[in-house]
Amino acid sequence: TPEILRERLQNTIDSCSEYPLILLGYGMCGKALHGVRASAHQQMVIPKIDDCITLAVGSRERHRSLPTNPVAFYFTKGWVEKAGDPLKEYHRCVPLYGEELALWAARESMKNYRWAVYIKTCGQDCPKSRDYVRNFARFFDLEYEEIDGSMDYLYKLIYGPWDEDFV
Repeated sequence: TPEILRERLQNTIDSCSEYPLILLGYGMCGKALHGVRASAHQQMVIPKIDDCITLAVGSRERHRSLPTNPVAFYFTKGWVEKAGDPLKEYHRCVPLYGEELALWAARESMKNYRWAVYIKTCGQDCPKSRDYVRNFARFFDLEYEEIDGSMDYLYKLIYGPWDEDFV
């Protein structure tokens, strides 16, 4: 929920007034960063990205060049392990609302997608995460694709230079 994220981020930033520099590894997902401000004595650096996929693939150019963008549902190992998605939501909803309604809602949320893309980050082989994304693709009748990720954008956020890729 962008409003809740914005409020929590602002509260965290406000509680860190002793730090002269704040780096936010967020994109503009749902405009959650709209209006977030640092104190007058602080510098805040934000990557110019729509979502975290750009951080995972290494650059804005690479993200724009992906042939499956924007009709792909992207995953990383971290996303598989920690975040929600329509398949997890389906499994959560079956006991609450029944198979038929849970399946309809899950399929409806994915009706515009064509690919499930697993981004291999940090050169790690993560068969459990890869298998989850393959199962996700089968469940929603999507094509499965794997691409190599890159830590370049994230390193640049941490170490600079903060050029036209940042606000």
